[in-house]
Amino acid sequence: MLSTELDEALTRLRTEATVAHKGPDDTDEALLRLAADKLRRGAPLGSANLSVTVANVLTAVASLLEQHPPLVEPRVGAEVERKGTLLSAFVCAVDWPGRTVSLNYRGDLPGVVRRRVSFAEFHAQFEVVG
Repeated sequence: MLSTELDEALTRLRTEATVAHKGPDDTDEALLRLAADKLRRGAPLGSANLSVTVANVLTAVASLLEQHPPLVEPRVGAEVERKGTLLSAFVCAVDWPGRTVSLNYRGDLPGVVRRRVSFAEFHAQFEVVG
């Protein structure tokens, strides 16, 4: 997830995590932790406003998970396709410290690098085949 998308996701979660009608010393975070503890123990949440907030947070999290499926980490030798096209390539190198992926095409020698992209670009533009 790119940083702007992450910021937007956190903003949506913070909006959904606002508990209505809380006491002067209560915070949204503290009330949500209390609700989580009660859910773990199988106890009722108590107030309707807290129940609604917990339901809103869970719905927002489910929506985010649907919008952003887990990323498949690039590995050397994996075949990838450019999203929306039939162009396929192979991962010939993964530079973890530099967070880049090097790609080559069918028939290229393993050391030939046709394209080098950042992890963010890789996940935005390519998907691992199979």
